[in-house]
Amino acid sequence: MRRVTSKLAVFTVFTILVTFWLASIIGKLSPFDDTYELNAVFTDSTGVLNGDPVKIAGVPVGKVTSFEVDGGESHVTMEISGDVELPKNSIVEIKFLNLLGQRVVNILRPREPSSEQLAAGATIPIENTHPALDLSVVFNNLRPLIQTTNPDDINTVAR
Repeated sequence: MRRVTSKLAVFTVFTILVTFWLASIIGKLSPFDDTYELNAVFTDSTGVLNGDPVKIAGVPVGKVTSFEVDGGESHVTMEISGDVELPKNSIVEIKFLNLLGQRVVNILRPREPSSEQLAAGATIPIENTHPALDLSVVFNNLRPLIQTTNPDDINTVAR
């Protein structure tokens, strides 16, 4: 009976460890990683959600942890990997991640990087941020052109 109990205990511990390991991979959780918080102020952060990736040159370096609107400006808080150092004059932009409309926050290093580095909790000002392209503005501006175009002309161009 004692042998069965010890086997059950070992199996239970092993199962719990594997479950947490899988949950951390699937949920992209990294409780033991060294990270720091970075804030950015945007004129518009439409479509940005908690958990959206933050990338530098296409490499994931963090994720969006929160966002809020304050006085007509959008404040986005990001969690950045601790080994990533960013110049104080870094540029942050929001781009489309895919055709479904998901967003990604890209951090661009400027042509002439500042010798000072961004500290934990620092805020990137609105002058160094670029919001995502708003497709509704593009389509609304194309409306007069589309309304005056003859459907036969569109078919000719499509052929």
